[in-house]
Amino acid sequence: MKIAYIVEPRRVIGGGVRAAMNLSKSMKHQYNVDSTVFGVYENSVEDKDVLFYPVNTLKPVSFSYIRQFGRFVSVYKPDIVHCLGLFSALVCLLYRKFTKSNYAIVCTVHRVSMNMRYPSLIKYVVGFIANNIDFATFLTEYQKNHYYNNIGFRPKKYQVVPNVIFVQKIDRQDSKRLHQEFIDDLDADYMTSYVGRIIPSKNIEDIIKITALANNKGFNLGCVLVGGYDADYYKKLQTLIEELHIGHKIKFIGYVNNPSLYLDAADYTTTTTYGEALPNLLIESYALGKVTFSSDIPQMVDLIDNGVNGFTLPLSNLEEFVDKMDEFCTNSQLRDKMEKAALETYRLNYSPEKVSSIYYDIYRAI
Repeated sequence: MKIAYIVEPRRVIGGGVRAAMNLSKSMKHQYNVDSTVFGVYENSVEDKDVLFYPVNTLKPVSFSYIRQFGRFVSVYKPDIVHCLGLFSALVCLLYRKFTKSNYAIVCTVHRVSMNMRYPSLIKYVVGFIANNIDFATFLTEYQKNHYYNNIGFRPKKYQVVPNVIFVQKIDRQDSKRLHQEFIDDLDADYMTSYVGRIIPSKNIEDIIKITALANNKGFNLGCVLVGGYDADYYKKLQTLIEELHIGHKIKFIGYVNNPSLYLDAADYTTTTTYGEALPNLLIESYALGKVTFSSDIPQMVDLIDNGVNGFTLPLSNLEEFVDKMDEFCTNSQLRDKMEKAALETYRLNYSPEKVSSIYYDIYRAI
């Protein structure tokens, strides 16, 4: 069995690429399956345990991408192409149809919205994809219902299964040292972190506002923002930080190869996102026994048991975020109980061995 994971190129890698990398590693190490990742933008990511076939275009539905995909297929000859996104699934379907290739197509839906230049064509395009792929996976029940009811994507065979998410092994002494480094650098009593792409849909503005509000209320909080960022958005955030006089409490790290260390070095994680499918930040936080404070968008409400293994709170009331953070950090019994619940959630629902075995069974069945 040869599996090619097909992704959509981005300047800043996101959840789809990371999911493809983790699936590739899982199939190689657990099942000795030959696998590779096609479609990452050149020089955007590297991993010694993953074989990449990069592309030199940022347009997943383009003649350039299709040509490069064709060259890849002719060399690699995959039995299965697993597409991380509907656009790449469309490319694989069209190529298979016109070249009479015989690879099977699995498609994982990685978003909670569709972005196309011609919205009126969406229902025809997603209908074509749904009717012609061999299998689809949705990351959450919420996402499945959204695509079924609002987008019209109704594949004949599908399963709800999360991404495979590996969490790096953390040296607790390194984590403690980094925590203290941030505490000293930002002159804070407690630290929160956000790890992920720093782009407008992640609504980093409210994380910054929460940090400012916390310090204004006497809750001495520092915040570390980790991840690749859009340059214009970064400038906008810097302007907001200056307006709120909070620069001494916020630290940008940029993209790192060891994000788990930054999650573990924080007292808890924060995300005020407007839209998610299945955020790596949350699952990695669960795995490390860290509690996440999240916006109460429907998909996050489905993934977090509010007050048990995390918090889902309204963006219309940022003071509630601060009050809950203060209570969590100063109530040691509550904190210990919730951190244990977060870790148990990971063990029951998101362990890599459990999730990768589901995907392996899917591959063998098609």
